[in-house]
Amino acid sequence: MRSRAAARLGPLWRVLNEGLPPDEGQPDEQAERTKRISDQLVRLVQVFFGVVAGQGLVLYRAVVVSPFRHDHIPAALALVSIYVMIVWSWIDWNTSMEDHPYDFRTRARTRLGRWQTRAERWRLYSDILIVVLYSYMLFQVKPLTQNPEADMRYLLLGYPLVFALYLGSGQLRILRYGPLASNLRPILEFLGLFVLILIAYIVLRHTGLSKFWLNCTALVVALATTRAYRMRRHQYGAARRARLTGAT
Repeated sequence: MRSRAAARLGPLWRVLNEGLPPDEGQPDEQAERTKRISDQLVRLVQVFFGVVAGQGLVLYRAVVVSPFRHDHIPAALALVSIYVMIVWSWIDWNTSMEDHPYDFRTRARTRLGRWQTRAERWRLYSDILIVVLYSYMLFQVKPLTQNPEADMRYLLLGYPLVFALYLGSGQLRILRYGPLASNLRPILEFLGLFVLILIAYIVLRHTGLSKFWLNCTALVVALATTRAYRMRRHQYGAARRARLTGAT
């Protein structure tokens, strides 16, 4: 019974870690059609990115105009932290989509191959949902514009939620393109860090610390952690590619 279960899980585990077998002998026009469809869907996600980025500048124009006013500082730090995350995400996502476009072709050569089209749709949905979460985080800045000491737990919750979706989208990309398509380890590491930041913030809210400076410190830490993630991701990805491809 155990060996039979292992035999069933073996192909699934292999696909989850190595991706589906590479295409062989695909006509050029089919590959070009796949790229055209992917480009159209990328533009759809880019529209979401643009709307989310633009709405924050309009919604918080008073903070943008005078970010150094004492009662605007936490809101300004929150906007900087969120927009830095959005911009770096935009850059890395567009770079990744050049190498790993959406591919909705049906692959029936393997029993697991028929899942590929559905998994690619899930990847598209997860990418859109990531942008929706950025919008959610921008809306959570509103309480800080009214009270710089407002509770930010729901804003900080957005960071681990975004990283959880990074993880899901990355695994779906690996399913289609293989292990080099995404670096899951740094995502897991920083998902854990953002959970710790959220827990520490909730605990410290109940102490005698200044709520104003606690908010400012938490946002600076979130910004620094976001930057550290991008650096860690690039370093880990380069080392991993060298290891897997046998480069020196």
